[in-house]
Amino acid sequence: MTLRHACGWESGSTGQGFATSGGVDALHTDTRGYWSAYAAHIEATRRQHLGVARSEWFAGFAVRFHGSGDASIFAFEASDATAQASVGWDANTGQLVAYRGDGATELGRTAKGIPPNQWRYVEWHLVISDTAGVFEIRVDEELWLSLTGVDTKEHASEATAEFFRVFGASSFARQRDIDDLVVLDTDGTVNSSWPGDTAIEGLQVTANGDVTQLSRGGTDSGANWSQVDEVPASDADYVFSSTPDQRDLYVLEDMAAELTDVRAVVAWLRAQKTDAGSASIAHVVKYDSNGDAIPDTESTGPDHPLTVGVWRYFERLMESQPDGSSWTRAKVNALQLGAKVR
Repeated sequence: MTLRHACGWESGSTGQGFATSGGVDALHTDTRGYWSAYAAHIEATRRQHLGVARSEWFAGFAVRFHGSGDASIFAFEASDATAQASVGWDANTGQLVAYRGDGATELGRTAKGIPPNQWRYVEWHLVISDTAGVFEIRVDEELWLSLTGVDTKEHASEATAEFFRVFGASSFARQRDIDDLVVLDTDGTVNSSWPGDTAIEGLQVTANGDVTQLSRGGTDSGANWSQVDEVPASDADYVFSSTPDQRDLYVLEDMAAELTDVRAVVAWLRAQKTDAGSASIAHVVKYDSNGDAIPDTESTGPDHPLTVGVWRYFERLMESQPDGSSWTRAKVNALQLGAKVR
């Protein structure tokens, strides 16, 4: 795997994305494109654990700055949250600024600037090293800054990062809006370099799929799919079961016609448990393995332990179909997603 995190906040929930620090502060509907219903609003430090420690990372994100800049807005952090390197924004010039550490040592800055209150897509390539570091920035797929052979290692002993962090503050001028966030390492053969200008589209549930085994809880809408179709999510109705391996599958709406290049699919679940017994949830997908636009093969993802009374989001990143074949628009439109009790 190379894609370690992706979020467009299309669930309409502040709890999605930056799970390490409890989600984001608010959501906006004033987004950067037709595919996006929501963007995240950042008013404090928000952090996402990436699951692995690596010395080379790529990140892509749409960002809209407001009136005041900060020296360290986006950062890759070591295991103890020490910022190895960070990107700041100079509000006076609009320049993006490269730093070692948490704004401690300026390494360089872009010649061009981003004005306030404009959406732009920023990509960042970082290699962490005290002698052979790389710090590159692209804006709207144009290279704005390329630094090589620089010191990008702030931590005393670690030459890796495992957190991605964005910073905002309580005053509106120091708050940021972000969307279409992806973070990648270089482990695999796909999604292992510049992500390019990325759109994350949310496909919502529209009908029951091929399996309907879970029970309806809360307000009964009359069908399982309509218990889980709210945007943002509602706790007033839901599906549930206490029987291991019972599952539901749901049909999704089709992709927007303008979006054709599928780099990955991210399935999100939101779940909790209601008593002290052991319980987990798993993503289940049914996909088209024959190329005939008919889902025919199921795949169950890893188990995620649940917490009593705490709704949490869980993601399953799929850079290819579970059988290893590439995603296409037709295959995504045939996909059924759901949940399995474990």
